Parts: sequence; structure tokens; C-alpha cells
Amino acid sequence: MKQTVKDIPSQNFPALPKLTGRKGSIVAKPVKPKRLKNLPMPRQEGPAAEPAEDETLG
Repeated sequence: MKQTVKDIPSQNFPALPKLTGRKGSIVAKPVKPKRLKNLPMPRQEGPAAEPAEDETLG
């Protein structure tokens, strides 16, 4: 590879711009939902569906 790129001249790039003191141009906006789904909660089967009397608060 060194032999291949030996004849290609190097390219000088411009200096990087100063980023300090710049003001942002993009304003963040909240995402709005396009469609709202009102689905019923799925039923849970088994003993975990209802709390036992021992576990209730109060």
C-alpha cells in the first residue's frame, strides 16, 4: 500500500471552525402521539390476580 500512495500528493484540509460561543438553531419539541389506543387490561389467570387478605394494607 505504501508503494501505491507514495505518488499521491497529500491534501491540506481547512482549519476546524470555532464552536465556542455559537447559538443552537434547533428547538426541541415534545413528540405528540398520532393515535391513542384505549385497550382493556388483559386478565391474569391464577392466584397472583387478587391479593390475599394477609397482604392488604390496613
